Amino acid sequence: MDVMANRVHNKFDVVILDEAQRIKNKNSTTSLACRLIRRDWSWALTGTPIENKTSDLVALFSFCYSGLLEEHFTRMEMHKRIQPFFLRRKTIEVLTELPPIQIQDIPLDLTRTQQVAYDAVWENREALAAEGGVSSGSANLLAMITSLKQICNYDQNSDSSCKLEALRLILENLDESGEKVLIFSQYVQTLNWLSNQLRDFPHDLFHGGMNNFEKDQAIDKFKSLPGPRGLLIS
Repeated sequence: MDVMANRVHNKFDVVILDEAQRIKNKNSTTSLACRLIRRDWSWALTGTPIENKTSDLVALFSFCYSGLLEEHFTRMEMHKRIQPFFLRRKTIEVLTELPPIQIQDIPLDLTRTQQVAYDAVWENREALAAEGGVSSGSANLLAMITSLKQICNYDQNSDSSCKLEALRLILENLDESGEKVLIFSQYVQTLNWLSNQLRDFPHDLFHGGMNNFEKDQAIDKFKSLPGPRGLLIS
């Protein structure tokens, strides 16, 4: 979101903020700068849910319609007040060509190597919780949970992974159909590892560590090149 610097006497007909969730902190410099822009009409666009905290919603409407909301209002009162000024479009309303989502959960058992690595980390939890006091102990436990989640993806020492075995079966079925697949992971490290394991399957990477050119190139290749093809996304 770019904030235009303007002189006091300048005034805009309409100011539109894209990625408007970036002004959800009412006391931030960006939020203040946006509210100071002189304008007749205000629009705030966001694909991020804004009902996480009352203060988030109040901050957004401080730009769109100053004075409309106060943090002490009840949830019902807020919804009633914003109704004339709040426009929401769901995927099903604007992308009618998309097929319905089908969710299929596939339970997997860790490989023996993964299980051994998982148990080794889990058995150390009490020592981690007691180490360095309450604050440090909590941080250690959160780090342990992250390690456990990553082990469920793959064991770093052996490259053993029940998820990779299941994924290979899915990808094999794409050969005949020529379809494309999106593969998500919370961890870029996991995607980099997965990319090395899938060298025989055409794919590209897309994650926050890439620059805009690299991201655009990955998307363009995924869209334009024929399948089977994958896009690994974080």
